[in-house]
Amino acid sequence: MRAMRALRHLATIAVLSAAAGCQEAAVPARAGLVALPDLLREVSGIAWVDEQTLACVQDEAGTLFLVDPVRGELRRTLRFAGPGDYEGLARTPAAYWVLRSDGELTEYREGRDGSGAPSLERGRRLRLDLPHDDFEGLAHDAAHGRLLLAAKDRPRGRDARDLRRIWAVDLATARLTREPLLELDVDRIRDELAELAKRSGKKGKRPALDLTISELAVDPRRDELLILSAADRALIWLDRAGHALAMLRFEESELPQPEGLAVLQDGRVLVASEAAGGVARLLVVERP
Repeated sequence: MRAMRALRHLATIAVLSAAAGCQEAAVPARAGLVALPDLLREVSGIAWVDEQTLACVQDEAGTLFLVDPVRGELRRTLRFAGPGDYEGLARTPAAYWVLRSDGELTEYREGRDGSGAPSLERGRRLRLDLPHDDFEGLAHDAAHGRLLLAAKDRPRGRDARDLRRIWAVDLATARLTREPLLELDVDRIRDELAELAKRSGKKGKRPALDLTISELAVDPRRDELLILSAADRALIWLDRAGHALAMLRFEESELPQPEGLAVLQDGRVLVASEAAGGVARLLVVERP
């Protein structure tokens, strides 16, 4: 599989990165999976903090889980709310943003409690008034000072069946842009992926792709968007206009239900999967 073949070269890359002083060398760079704690069996969103810390949410507890991305060990937890269906997580320099499946988006600022211990304080909150019922994708688009978000369900309306929309929230005003930032045509993306396969010498067969978006991410180095589809076990790279650039498929034995996505400073990608009857885990991949 392409994802696993790419990973075989990462050990060498990690050594070279360490020699250059790259902080990302701390991330596991081997052809394998990192198991997550049992508390994260239903991991639904992840955000990169630093070379020793990955922030995670799971879709039942209003708790931020801070995990060692190398060993998968839980470092500490920060409670931010009561039980709920929390699906998306994004980190800005001063805060975390959490997206609930019903479209509630909330800012939690990093601070200290009365004893000086790290804590999260609730900041701004908005309810997404959009033609959707199930929201999952959330990403920080630092270059444009905004959050990007996407729904898992299809837009309402017969004519919108093959459209997937990405929306933007301005971080300065915490306001939703009324028109979608992007409208992705699933049929067009299938055609573009078939053409990419053909150019690389493979059969240009249109891939079967439902493209229900379970997570979003931004690669600031390449100025690209990434979308994760748990139903397809697929990760797709897009340009800013929404055209397909690359795709990776995951084996069910690797990532049975991929839900979390984070891009590292060196362009590698962390993908997190729910346990789905086994163990929740992380996988490191590179762009094809």
